Amino acid sequence: MTPRTMAAEAAAMPPGSKIRVCGWVTERTADAVQVADSTGSIAVVPCAELDGVRIGDAVEVRATRSATGFVGASACVWPATAALPEDVTGSDSPYSYLRFRSGEAVDLLRAADRAVTVARSHLAEHYFVEANTPQLWRATREYGEPELRVTDSADPESGSWLQQSPTVPAMLCAIGGIDRAFQFSRCFRTESSASPLKAYEFTQLNLAVTFTSVEEQFRLLEGLFETVSSALGLPSWGKAPFPVIDHDACIRRFGSDTPDYRYAAFPTPVLDGGPLGRPGQRIRALIVPECSADIAHALRSMAERHLGAEAVFRHDSDGAGTLGAVYSGLVPSGPVALVGCADGARAEAFVRMLAQALYPIVTNEQPPAFGPVWIRRQPFLSDEKQEEHPHHSRCLFGRRLGPEGELADSYDLVVNGVELLSGSQNEVDHRQALKNFSDAGVADPQETYGYYLDALRFGAPPLHNTSIGWERLMALLLGVPMRDVMIMPKTGSGQCAVTGLPVKAASGRA
Repeated sequence: MTPRTMAAEAAAMPPGSKIRVCGWVTERTADAVQVADSTGSIAVVPCAELDGVRIGDAVEVRATRSATGFVGASACVWPATAALPEDVTGSDSPYSYLRFRSGEAVDLLRAADRAVTVARSHLAEHYFVEANTPQLWRATREYGEPELRVTDSADPESGSWLQQSPTVPAMLCAIGGIDRAFQFSRCFRTESSASPLKAYEFTQLNLAVTFTSVEEQFRLLEGLFETVSSALGLPSWGKAPFPVIDHDACIRRFGSDTPDYRYAAFPTPVLDGGPLGRPGQRIRALIVPECSADIAHALRSMAERHLGAEAVFRHDSDGAGTLGAVYSGLVPSGPVALVGCADGARAEAFVRMLAQALYPIVTNEQPPAFGPVWIRRQPFLSDEKQEEHPHHSRCLFGRRLGPEGELADSYDLVVNGVELLSGSQNEVDHRQALKNFSDAGVADPQETYGYYLDALRFGAPPLHNTSIGWERLMALLLGVPMRDVMIMPKTGSGQCAVTGLPVKAASGRA
């Protein structure tokens, strides 16, 4: 039997070559049938068996390469009994898997697969071991959210929980002697504040590293991202080390802990509007340093056009520093402009648009492709969590800092306004870890985390754990929505459009 020839191989064969190409019919004319597989497509002059073929039919074609193309000799056809749906690209389409008959959709998966291969190789070169930990574990309430429970039908009162992150078992492996471990882990997270059916499934690259510092961890991760980006033919992320900013300073300067650092020259704080004549109002502002009169005039016009009466505008054209005196630490000396309106989604979108538009005007350069920034020293518990006191494990395992232990030695990497990873240097002292659990609202730390607290007694070294949202990273690198790098993405309500899961038991569906 003639071996199967992939479309990409067939296109490179010389005249006289005989092929057996398999795939789906994507186009049909009087003179040719377009046959596509996951590597590409070729046009074949139809033979008798292809006379009635239709778009969507699966075919196997034997053909010969001529000087001008491929001439069919014989074929087998597996006809489709239904026309292809018009929309197979949306995450809410029950036929989203059919999009992979498009070469573009498969190319994205190939690029993502290449990134995984390169990441594995890079980590292996740095002495990492791939150690896949169990997905069924005890509940840890990652980010304060409950896990999905799995029960045994023979014993409904028993149960395990699907992990939201392999953080805890990965740390046990590190304490157990695996100096550097990684895993591409399937993770599951519910969102209690949204629909009761909402459950997300995603992929995480988790790294557990012993005997290291925050700075060493940063350099290791920066090298990983640069290697993956380069393998995909993308621009550099910028010279390491990446910029670092404390969480508190980031909030003050950008009004958010996910700033787009490509435009870091333009602070976008949320300010008390009183000094601007808006008593009691919080203002989302864009601050433009070294602002000329021409740019200030354009800013005023844009603000009035887009924001109307809500617009706030101030231009210190003489460099006297009036704004700087009011908003110390945010506004530089010299000519400066401030523009914005009452804080909200509309204002945030407006100042982001302005920052992007102003960058080439002010710097005479195009913005970089990537703007990474490390955001360090996160709150051990956010204000809301301190009030509500639920189990909040985002920083739960982090070593505490600050005079009152109000901060955790944790960090995020934010790139172009997208949080790609979270990590921390973890607390390895048994007694302090027990106190951290209690302070975070864990009702019975020994019951919930006894196995982990026991592990700390056996000599736990300086330990880091970092979790990278892999689909987020791929979406950022490939410049596509996250659903395009997932095989069967969930809908906006967290359902699988293909199966309709999850469903309520009362519906009677299984």
